[in-house]
Amino acid sequence: MDAHIYGRLAIRRSRLVRTIIIILALSLSCTGFIFVPINAEARTTAAYYKKPVLSVVGDSISSYYGYEVFSLYGPEWGKGLTYMPQSDMWWSRVAYGNNYDIGYPGGVVSGKVSLSDNQYLSLRYQERLNKLDSYGAPDYIAVYGGTNDASNMVNGLNFLNSYRALVNKLHSMYDGVKLILMAPGYFLNSQDNTRSSDYDSMINTYANSIAALAREDNDYFVDLRGATDTNCDLLDSVHPNNVGMFKIAGAFMNQLNSQRGSVGIESIRAGIDYDYYIIKVNAYSNIGGLLRYRFRLTDDSTGEVIYDTDWSYNNCYELHEVNPWTSYTAYAEIDSNNDGKADDNMTKTWSYLTPKRVGTTIYNGVDYSRVYNYNYYVETYPDLYNAFKNSPSYAIEHFVTTGMNEGRRGNESFDVRAYRNRYSDLRRIFGWNDLSAYYHHYINCGYAEGRSINSCDFVVDPIHDFCGVDFSPIYDYDYYRKNNPDVVAVYGDDDIGILGHFIFCGMREGRQGSAKFNVFTYAGNYPDLLNAFFCDLPQYYLHYLLSGKAEGRVGS
Repeated sequence: MDAHIYGRLAIRRSRLVRTIIIILALSLSCTGFIFVPINAEARTTAAYYKKPVLSVVGDSISSYYGYEVFSLYGPEWGKGLTYMPQSDMWWSRVAYGNNYDIGYPGGVVSGKVSLSDNQYLSLRYQERLNKLDSYGAPDYIAVYGGTNDASNMVNGLNFLNSYRALVNKLHSMYDGVKLILMAPGYFLNSQDNTRSSDYDSMINTYANSIAALAREDNDYFVDLRGATDTNCDLLDSVHPNNVGMFKIAGAFMNQLNSQRGSVGIESIRAGIDYDYYIIKVNAYSNIGGLLRYRFRLTDDSTGEVIYDTDWSYNNCYELHEVNPWTSYTAYAEIDSNNDGKADDNMTKTWSYLTPKRVGTTIYNGVDYSRVYNYNYYVETYPDLYNAFKNSPSYAIEHFVTTGMNEGRRGNESFDVRAYRNRYSDLRRIFGWNDLSAYYHHYINCGYAEGRSINSCDFVVDPIHDFCGVDFSPIYDYDYYRKNNPDVVAVYGDDDIGILGHFIFCGMREGRQGSAKFNVFTYAGNYPDLLNAFFCDLPQYYLHYLLSGKAEGRVGS
């Protein structure tokens, strides 16, 4: 065959070639993707939260975009109904002013406590309560409640019973938490003649009910009546602007400080910092300076002292040598002026410590337990451990919305790449890169069909047909991969992408797709084809594929 055949370009493709190339080009543009695996580094235990954590459950006055769907306030127009920097929100000001960490501000538009059927978990309350420890177990939960209950003229007794149920629920969910119950605070100025005395009386009834509930469980009460008393503090008759938020935060901190002494311990709490049981001592000082802590833990059954620390500035202690089913007593002291004398102390006894969490496998009503386990997911990836070691609800959200698309392994048994490698019928449907689809297929169909999820490091039954045309006489997946490392560098094991490269680029470049066919040998063997196709290389491949092989022509 003459050398000029290799150098000249002659674009005389047949309709079949153009159709294949156009369709394939469109499909590749939509599915092309290179997966970069995450480097699994050795994990180290992250630092514990030492600051108190403040979470919020409430209505629109506490709502902020990015936390709950129905939010009034947001960081920019279109995110939330009203623009406000997060730093201006009352709970953000409180956290900063008290040196707290913000846990989860779970406010939602139109949220209220009571309903006519006495169901206190209104407007996804249970889902919201479950999120309150998303950024660390809360030491304080502020309950901004009663606003919408009062404005909707809910029966006072029904409100009291429902609010009590909510308070009891929070105490049962978060052992040792201190609640800060906040009374409705939207009195307008005294010159407002549109409000009746009955309305004022009802607001007082609601506020007094909340105060009484705070006393029942030794919780804090913050009275916001009159905190925002002019129209300059409000966006409307209820919702505060940034000035109103400032006033609410000020009332919150002043009243909180007035209800507790200068120095004290709020709680001793046992929990999980993923790998270890921990004890956290939550204390406060209104006189400045750093608190020092001393801690002791004893086994109630034997009297043995398990831990006994010296004075230090550490308020969290890892418990490596405890039995979760044994009763323990913890004793803590604080020293506010570094004189070695305790200013306050507290004792707490547990009949058992909190077991290691397993985390939910439900997300948006779908059970992912066949492909996901919280402990495995967080332990396997260092970046996820640091982000979600105390946040099961956010871990599964990450898995569904991000991890599955990245091909992260959610449990020990299901390997999405092995599943994809094993089943060519699924690759034909889902392609190579839509990994999320493979997880969902196994959950919805594959498990019931008995499909294997055992390890599979190679592509089974590689795809060699496209648009009804079988390319196997001129193309072999394994041969093409072995002899074209540049293609493998781009497509990896993607049998669809590699076949597409052969059709779209390889035939035009004269690449050999199979040991059984060489385009230049074929062209040189048959002058009639050389005269017909000259240097239009794809035509030789297609001629052999569609007629030459059947005619008995030799391709190698």
